[in-house]
Amino acid sequence: MIVCPLDRVILYAQMLCDLGIFDGIEIALRSVLKACGRLKHAREGQQFHEQILQTHFKLDPFVLNALIRMYSELGELGWARQVFEKMPNRYVIS
Repeated sequence: MIVCPLDRVILYAQMLCDLGIFDGIEIALRSVLKACGRLKHAREGQQFHEQILQTHFKLDPFVLNALIRMYSELGELGWARQVFEKMPNRYVIS
């Protein structure tokens, strides 16, 4: 049972090590980004952002919205705006 945001980050890292692939991991990725925002872990959040840019998730609106939220919670509004501006498709929630 996951009880704190840090557990989400640890679980995600374990999933990557165990799976070695990114298929089907987008739900966990959104949860990890949310945890980074809540924990104020900017460095880890930026590392996840770098991972996203190297995968097909850079086009996933749900993952990109999670990135925007994370950067907003971290007080990094410039980064949040950059992600928003580069989104290929924006929805109402964006």
